Amino acid sequence: MDTVTDISRLSDWLHQAWDQSGLIGAQTGRNILKSICVTGQLPKLLRSLLTDRAQLEECAARSYTHANGFDKIVLGSTAAGVKLRLHVWWPNRDDHTENIHNHRWDFSSVLLCGGFEMEFFGRSDSWSDSGKPVQVYEYSPSDVSGGYTVRHQGTMSMDLNFQDEFVQGNVYSLGHHTFHRVRTDRRRLTATLMLQSTLAKATTTVLTEERIYESNEQESVQLSTTALADRIYAFTSRVSPESHRTMSITERLIGK
Repeated sequence: MDTVTDISRLSDWLHQAWDQSGLIGAQTGRNILKSICVTGQLPKLLRSLLTDRAQLEECAARSYTHANGFDKIVLGSTAAGVKLRLHVWWPNRDDHTENIHNHRWDFSSVLLCGGFEMEFFGRSDSWSDSGKPVQVYEYSPSDVSGGYTVRHQGTMSMDLNFQDEFVQGNVYSLGHHTFHRVRTDRRRLTATLMLQSTLAKATTTVLTEERIYESNEQESVQLSTTALADRIYAFTSRVSPESHRTMSITERLIGK
């Protein structure tokens, strides 16, 4: 697989790498992420982003602070909807527990630094003692970057099927239907590089313990160009290029 170090070429490179792989989506995603890591491409792409004002502005327009407590930075995307995203949980942040959720697309991800625990859930067959009653919400994207509408869909019961620990260098894939949530250590920097696949369904399902608001429009906190540059600089200052090239890449089968 060819390499790319110029942020302005990333989207074209993603298109070629995805379409020419000849493999199923999950394996393609993991291969692309492993290639970016072992060749040391990510630090070069981030440095390229910092020196290209036009690309920085485009990146900021599609990046924001996610409701689940991390900065979502979309580095590149294809017309088919494949996206390369950097997710950063900054140290010394406020305590935050993600809601249980699935996604509108399959994805693969590699843990660049830090670590987290991921919990995986399945629907209970009945309202048994082991099942956890939850509120069900449907999230639909809006035209605003990171914006969405929220609709309550009733209740159901969920079981915690299993949980797993992930460390630096772990690469894994999840299907769009998988209900999960991540628990990170708020005291340290944690970051993942995620490859989002093409759209599989129109909405995301989010599960909460308590009833929350419903709304026609919710907006995430979009990053300004200056804020994005500050975050990229802070991340590259904390994570050395050598750590990307030398980290041990290990494929993880979820539940194994």
